[in-house]
Amino acid sequence: MRKLFSLVFASVAYASLAGQSADTSLLVRITESQINATPQGGISSDCIVVSTDGQFHLERRLQQLPDPTASLRTYDSSLTDVQLQWIHNLLGQDRIQELPTFVMPESPGPTLLRRGVTIDFTQDGVVKTVGYMGWAGAVPESSHTPVQKSQENAEITLQPLVDWFHKIEETKLSPSQPKWSACSPEHSNGE
Repeated sequence: MRKLFSLVFASVAYASLAGQSADTSLLVRITESQINATPQGGISSDCIVVSTDGQFHLERRLQQLPDPTASLRTYDSSLTDVQLQWIHNLLGQDRIQELPTFVMPESPGPTLLRRGVTIDFTQDGVVKTVGYMGWAGAVPESSHTPVQKSQENAEITLQPLVDWFHKIEETKLSPSQPKWSACSPEHSNGE
C-alpha cells in the first residue's frame, strides 16, 4: 500500500515542471489527486492541460481499492471564450502569481485521507508550479506547523482555480481516444 501512495503522490509531484522553459502553447496544467486508504477507498487523479488557444485535454483516472488497476477516461475539447477569459483572469491575480513554488511537504503523520493539487503556468517565460497537499486526521489543527499553514494558505489561494477546473469537469464532454498522456511525465510536451 505504501508503494501505491508513493506512485500517486509522485504523479502529483511530477507536475513540478518549475524552472523549465515555458512551452509557449501551455496556458495551464491543473492536477488534482486524492487517496482514501481505507479498505473500501480508492485513488483518483484528474488533470487538465489547457493551451493558449483554449484547446484542452482532460484525463480522469480512478482506482477502487483493492483492485490493482485504474480506469482512464480522456476528453479533448475547447473552452468557450468566457471560460478562457476567466482562466486568464484567475492566473493573472497577484495572489496566485506571488505564491511560492510548490515543494512536496512531508506528511505530518499517518493518515488515511490525502489530497493534493499542483498547477503549472507560465511566469516570466518559465513554468512555475504552485500547489498544496492536505491530510485528514493527521494531527490536531492546534499543532499545525508553518509548513502546514503554508499549505493551507496555498489551498485557500488556489481554490478559485480548482473550482474553475471542477466546473469544466462537470460540463457534458464527449470521451476521446487516449493517444498520449498530457498528464504523464514522459509526455509532458504532448508528444
